[in-house]
Amino acid sequence: MQKEAILVIFLGIFILLMSNVDAAFTYYNSTVQKDYYGGDHISGAINISFANEPANSIIKSNFGGNITLIDWINNNSLSYDIDYTCSTNNCKEDYIEGPRNDSLPLKANETKVIGLKIVGRSINIEDFNLRVQSQALPTCDSPLTIKIAGKEDYIIQSKGYTSTPCGAPIFGCFNNRSTGVAAQIRSRPYCANITLPPAPAFEVGAVVSGAGQGSLTMWLYNKGKEFVGKCDLPVPSQPTSQVKCIINHTSAYQENYHVCISDETDSGAYSIKLETAGPNCGSNGIDSDEYVADYEIYGRPMQFRSADISINQTLFDTIGTYETLSGYLQNYLLDIYKGNCTQGCFLPFEIESKIFQNLTLSNNLVRYSSDVGSFSTGEVYLLDKQAAKINMISKILSLDKLRFFIPTNSKEKNFILYISNREILRKTDLNITPSFDFDISPKRIVIAQETELKIIARTNITSSSWKFLGEAENQVTDYKIKKTFYDEGKFEIEVKAINKSGAVAKKKFEIEVGDARSSANHLIEIYQEDINQIYSNMRSYPPWIASQVEKKAQLNLTNLTLSLIKKRLNESAPENYSDIVREILNLDSPESIIIGKSWQNIPVDLAALEIDTSYIEKISNRSVSDKDALKGEILKWMKDNYNGKMSSDVISLKTKKQSSVLFTTFNITLLSKNNSNIENYFIIDYPQEVIVFSKDYGQLRVFSEEGEGVAIPLQRLNTLEFIILEEIEPTELKSYISPNLDVIRPVLDAIEDEINGNPRKSKAFYLYLLTIIGFFIVYIICQEWYKRYYESHLFVNKDDLYNIITFIHNSRMDGTEDLKVKNKLEDSGWSREQTAFAFKKIDGKRTGMFEIPLFSFFEKRKVINEINKRKQLNKPEGPGARFIKRP
Repeated sequence: MQKEAILVIFLGIFILLMSNVDAAFTYYNSTVQKDYYGGDHISGAINISFANEPANSIIKSNFGGNITLIDWINNNSLSYDIDYTCSTNNCKEDYIEGPRNDSLPLKANETKVIGLKIVGRSINIEDFNLRVQSQALPTCDSPLTIKIAGKEDYIIQSKGYTSTPCGAPIFGCFNNRSTGVAAQIRSRPYCANITLPPAPAFEVGAVVSGAGQGSLTMWLYNKGKEFVGKCDLPVPSQPTSQVKCIINHTSAYQENYHVCISDETDSGAYSIKLETAGPNCGSNGIDSDEYVADYEIYGRPMQFRSADISINQTLFDTIGTYETLSGYLQNYLLDIYKGNCTQGCFLPFEIESKIFQNLTLSNNLVRYSSDVGSFSTGEVYLLDKQAAKINMISKILSLDKLRFFIPTNSKEKNFILYISNREILRKTDLNITPSFDFDISPKRIVIAQETELKIIARTNITSSSWKFLGEAENQVTDYKIKKTFYDEGKFEIEVKAINKSGAVAKKKFEIEVGDARSSANHLIEIYQEDINQIYSNMRSYPPWIASQVEKKAQLNLTNLTLSLIKKRLNESAPENYSDIVREILNLDSPESIIIGKSWQNIPVDLAALEIDTSYIEKISNRSVSDKDALKGEILKWMKDNYNGKMSSDVISLKTKKQSSVLFTTFNITLLSKNNSNIENYFIIDYPQEVIVFSKDYGQLRVFSEEGEGVAIPLQRLNTLEFIILEEIEPTELKSYISPNLDVIRPVLDAIEDEINGNPRKSKAFYLYLLTIIGFFIVYIICQEWYKRYYESHLFVNKDDLYNIITFIHNSRMDGTEDLKVKNKLEDSGWSREQTAFAFKKIDGKRTGMFEIPLFSFFEKRKVINEINKRKQLNKPEGPGARFIKRP
């Protein structure tokens, strides 16, 4: 105890002497290991002291990686107030004073901190008020959020809203293309699990049928099924109506809600559609944990009015907290400054703006007393964050705790250590043996359960050694080892791997061991954090895209799955915990949303390299025989009459086990070069069922000989935003702009068939006729040869082709949509080209050159016979005599 007291006194004197100098360090000596394999990390120790060094100073080296000074100190298990001290309590950030300001200009996605100043000790805050107003126009993005005391405890935003809802209704997991049934609405509510963005209020509603004396009510519950708000629906005006009302609930976050509907009179006068296909996230009753169906219930955010927020005790009362605003601010001063504000402290408010706006600060007041007197002030300062200053007398810090990894193929001879770009030490005689990279799995392990640890590498591992902390090295003749851990915590493993070429790699890893219950809870927390981060990142997307991300990534379903697993964990006996851990580890939970490919501002002409003119022919009620000539005319007209740019992103989902494409976004700007009143169309060669538009553009479904597309009537200036529900490059969109063909080609195609009695002309006619017949004979021979060659190229084994055709037929007989069948085939490894060929074959469409259907009857009969042969049809009597098409 005497030694500790002397150390504290010496430390205090040292800090006092150094308190008025700039940030500095003193390097005494070090020991750095000299020999390494590539992939290893720097090992050794350093004797060093710090004076007024910022806690967030970056420690880095000429190798990869970096760490803050405070994290390095904490990793060395040094004690605060004994081994080192900080200018603020526990080295937390504080603020430095900027200019006084009653107005605050903010850019989009900009954050600024303002604050009121406090002076003295023994602070007692008696009253506080701060009003923040904006003159910005209404917006669907949260205009601003304010963190009270700059902390995450209370994040507030404006509650004012307009009568305008934002975006399309969000129906959760409900699929209106699925076959559904109608269920009576009674007093027990039907609920839909829906994720909604930040909002000042929510429009909630449902599509209901019926008439009578019932009284319909919408309910809103949070993720934990706690009541949030309700509203009464108007009496439906039609036999089937979309009815809606507004729940006045403000949320600063994107959150998961349960939106419910009930009839308090229990009359059963109204019904609602439900479906059970696919993943379900709806329940019969808010008290039910069984997600058995999806109901036609929706929610969407209301538009924000200009922000007007008063931060005072009245606001705290509405938040529903159990503490006072004054008490919360006092606790902040104690937490950061230990209540000592003799040099001045600030009560900070961090303001984040999503839009361009000017804020006005008014009614500013903080009334408080301290040891030096009583004060009342309204002066607001613009603040800048600053890191705490660290003071530490000479201490030995481990370089291992920095975890600076050496690249596997490094030939570096030097190790240089820096703090905020200032050199600390230099070691010049390293001996690094180039190696290969590898990893181990798993890194989270259940206590008292034998676990097999494996090396993961791109080379064959012939032998390895494993050294666990405090144990002897274990040599094995392959790449894996079994181990049982009997203590919880984090443990370091040193692994050496040798491949078949004799190359050696050595690395250190940290694994986490917990009891089965703790491991399960920890895994659930990690998975939930990943999902929450995805939701947070989704705020950068427009709501109509964010809703598709959530739907395609099945975030709702994963959230529900994790909730059910956690509930089962809490209710299970200890002997079941390990099984639950394995279930969680096998869950392919989402990790992040990434942009796989991106194209920015490319000419819209690139998407028109290959176009199908049949769509505009259908719209124009015209048929043109020379397709190539018409294509050239359309592309020339498009170039002469429109300027266009296209941006596109492929949005992908990264999960624990794989990455998969969700969809491709398109943003297309089209500007007409003239003021003509002619109606023009933007045509997309994709069916409407795989396109999601940001809004209604008046799009039309059009059909051609080859398939289905979409035509959008254009204005002079157009911004088109839509999603294709698969991965597609702009050149594959096959989109183009065209007016009615009467504009491009005013004169109809004509065939002159007049033949007079001139003998020379008659001979010429017969010669032409024979030439045409000869051409058709040669063409048919080429056609049949090419068709068989192309089929053999795609399917070396003919059984593969007819097996796929049989699968398509059976799926159609089951009512499965073609798009889902295509996806299943492609997921099974069949290429898009092979799948498209099989669909054309079963539908009797041409599979090669432009086809003269001379032998189509025999080909159709062949397909029927092959399907019969496999005896996999749903109907016992087999296919009918006619050619098989969709029922």
